[in-house]
Amino acid sequence: MKKISLTLTGAPTLSENGLYRVDVIRCGKWDYPRPGAPGFEITPSDIRELHDNFKAGVMGREVPLNVDHEDGQDCGWLKDVMIGNGGRSLYGLFEVTKPEIKSLVDQGTLKYASAELDFERQCPEMSANGLGRRRPLV
Repeated sequence: MKKISLTLTGAPTLSENGLYRVDVIRCGKWDYPRPGAPGFEITPSDIRELHDNFKAGVMGREVPLNVDHEDGQDCGWLKDVMIGNGGRSLYGLFEVTKPEIKSLVDQGTLKYASAELDFERQCPEMSANGLGRRRPLV
């Protein structure tokens, strides 16, 4: 399994600092890419690893927000992540940079968040040090 997209229900909420708070991923078992497929499981340690990787800048660049997972459709940036729900959920704080997309979110037209996880990506620093551990990234 390389890259997956997982859609969670729940509309983005506007935080006091003007960023949108979105439920990015939560613990559970997921059939992917369809019901009955082998799928995967997200555990509290996965939530912690995703959080820590973002905070450490493992991606090596900012994480874009886009529409329908389409390259070139960037409309904002993931600015921060936080753990909630007793360590069972990862929330993201997003800056929406395109007024037309912000309007759709504010009107309730765009209501769903879909995270992309890359289970195959390796941290270059760990790989260079012979550790070779795969680290999922938001």
